[in-house]
Amino acid sequence: MAEDERVDLLSFTGSTAVGRKVGTTVQSRFGRKILELGGNNAIIVMDDADLDLAIPSVLFASVGTAGQRCTTTRRLTIHETIHDEVVDRLTKAYAQVRIGDPLNDDTLYGPVHSEMAINIYKQALEDVKKQGGTIAFGGKVRERRLPLGSDCGLVNVNIPTSGAEIGGAFGGEKHTGGGRESGSDAWKAYMRRSTW
Repeated sequence: MAEDERVDLLSFTGSTAVGRKVGTTVQSRFGRKILELGGNNAIIVMDDADLDLAIPSVLFASVGTAGQRCTTTRRLTIHETIHDEVVDRLTKAYAQVRIGDPLNDDTLYGPVHSEMAINIYKQALEDVKKQGGTIAFGGKVRERRLPLGSDCGLVNVNIPTSGAEIGGAFGGEKHTGGGRESGSDAWKAYMRRSTW
């Protein structure tokens, strides 16, 4: 589709690697594109910030949805006069995050979604160390495997299924439908493999 000149504007949401291919293909035909790729979001904490509001905000923005959204906070810039206090308070906040099985009511932070995500996390830890940084809290991978998937269209934990998650797979299974709208590979349903 990216090569089809009848498509005036192509909008793509997904990984940076695929977005790079989509972007260059569309550009090669002088097409227009909108790319929503990955995320490298930052929060700046100034010296006049209300830390009682800022600390929970930073924590939630970093660990919400297990840190697996394009809107997840990846970087934190702290005014030097409050740096140590912010790091200390965030370390204590992270210590309260309950990590575990998402089916357990006491869990706040569930597993990452794939082996690739685990490898990306491990590489990020190595990059921090190589750049002279230190890990203030955590920095380890839990090797426990959890229950795998479901034969359902939508599966939400502790939240309603009304509405659709932007960018998430949307669709049914068995008698409620088949295939997916949105999500990382939904585009495949619109394509047909051909041999030339």
